Amino acid sequence: MDAMQGKGGSELIELAYAAIEDTRCWQLLAAALARRYDAGQAVVLLRRQGNPAADVAAWARPQDGSYLAHYQALDPFLEPALVEQMSRQPRAWLSQQLIDERELRGSVFYNEFLRPRGNLFWGCGGNYVLGAGLRLQIGVLRDKALGQFDEADRSSMDEIVRHAQRAAGLARRLDDLQLEARYQAAVQDNLLDAVLALDAADRIVQRNARAAALLDGHAGDARFSVRSLRLAGAAEQQRLHEALARVRAAGGGDSLRLLRAKPLPPLCVVIVPAADAGAGCLLLFLRDPRWPQHLPDSALCELFQLTQAQARVCAALVRGEAAETIAADLGVAVNTVRSHIKLAMERLGVNRQSELVRHLGAALPALIAAAPR
Repeated sequence: MDAMQGKGGSELIELAYAAIEDTRCWQLLAAALARRYDAGQAVVLLRRQGNPAADVAAWARPQDGSYLAHYQALDPFLEPALVEQMSRQPRAWLSQQLIDERELRGSVFYNEFLRPRGNLFWGCGGNYVLGAGLRLQIGVLRDKALGQFDEADRSSMDEIVRHAQRAAGLARRLDDLQLEARYQAAVQDNLLDAVLALDAADRIVQRNARAAALLDGHAGDARFSVRSLRLAGAAEQQRLHEALARVRAAGGGDSLRLLRAKPLPPLCVVIVPAADAGAGCLLLFLRDPRWPQHLPDSALCELFQLTQAQARVCAALVRGEAAETIAADLGVAVNTVRSHIKLAMERLGVNRQSELVRHLGAALPALIAAAPR
């Protein structure tokens, strides 16, 4: 009978896909695999190059987790040629198809890891490179006395391997999207301008932290109200209404300087169409002249994953200071400053100092000052 038929097989597949959103389900899958295949151990390992936080280590017997710290380097099934072979044909493999019994019995890995844990000799599963730095290790291990897995086991495990690979890829994609969303949110909240995204009906669809503060308690409203900007009278409100209408009708962009109720200083506003957001959608960049002109060092650390020393040097570069001036201000050697610049360039993936400044400048305000109208 096909091992994927019936409730047990469905449970395994459901657990694999449930793990896309809840990584704890990988552990449940490992335990279910061990039960399903009468195995002394089952394992699901996901390793993500460059993002160890996304790694998964799930064992039917969690006490065997020392494999990662001490024994993985000894595992003959992770020999690069074998991993390449398994990755080319991403199906389930029987351990005896890959390494013969005598070779495995003579290995340090068997004698130091597999035998002390119940003579786990026979395996079914595989180690796979799934692309984009993602590796999946999934399989079941059975005591030698219980006999090796057979072709029927391998065939049914094929189905699990395929679904686990697909689920791992989807989980990686979801992680990427969530990381990108967190990054974009961090960028928006660290911008020096207040930023509002409006739909065609003037509803606020997105705003950063500075915009919420600027709207003076009106940030929770579904619809943008010019009154929330505390402008100096109906004439200034009308000027903003007309500018919004012009950009919606003709495209392009508009900028203006709006007077506000005293003692508030004038507000500089830039209005542009929102790209790829539908007709009539707008982005508003608003700036109060009392706000800082440059991002603080802490924001550069958060946004670009720089060290504090690198962030201080980069912030000074964006302000237009020379390496010699930065070194004198920080009390360090010029070569130290240049080393920080080089490391920051490597972090951001740029090749020239001018590219570094331009890249960092993208996180500076879209509006420093708008031409008065």
